[in-house]
Amino acid sequence: MSASIEMIKELLTIESALELYVGIDLSSIRIKRKSFNISCPFHDDKYPSFTIWPKGRVWKCWAGCGSGDVINLIAAFFNIPNNQAIKLLANDLGIVNERSKLTIPPQYFYKAKKQKMEREMLEAFKKRYNEAFFRLLAIEKAMKEKTLSIKSIEKAEEKSLLYHHLPYLAHLLDVLVEGNFDDQVDTVLIIESILNGG
Repeated sequence: MSASIEMIKELLTIESALELYVGIDLSSIRIKRKSFNISCPFHDDKYPSFTIWPKGRVWKCWAGCGSGDVINLIAAFFNIPNNQAIKLLANDLGIVNERSKLTIPPQYFYKAKKQKMEREMLEAFKKRYNEAFFRLLAIEKAMKEKTLSIKSIEKAEEKSLLYHHLPYLAHLLDVLVEGNFDDQVDTVLIIESILNGG
């Protein structure tokens, strides 16, 4: 078993395990440093408290979720004992003989795939959110500039729709900035519908 453990540690880095099993994208992180921090995959982490030391192939959550090597990481993520994590990794890496191979329950992989999909969906929503926010902000600015150019009551009556739409635009922007996530999603859909002439 100790030979398997050493081979697992040799073949699988913490960074690779985070990407393959946990579904964390490290492409935007400078991982060539002596150590780096990311948000902890084990708790709601507003300030990245999960440190990785690539050369030593170890990790630690400073908020108390744990620490260790790649085996401890997989065991903690899937909430399984270390010996099961060793068998899972050895099986995936092809370093276990046929006699001791273990059938890995699919729920271990389902959890990682689900989390990766949720992260991808959140990233896609952030792009849509930013586009909706900045386009709506530009429209509001243009409408405000038009209202400033109105100099007579007749022109104000002609452009009365501007005065009616401005508070609604301001409301939508307020929800995007201060609303809860569900309200933000609904508002992005409303803005996209408006922008697409719906």
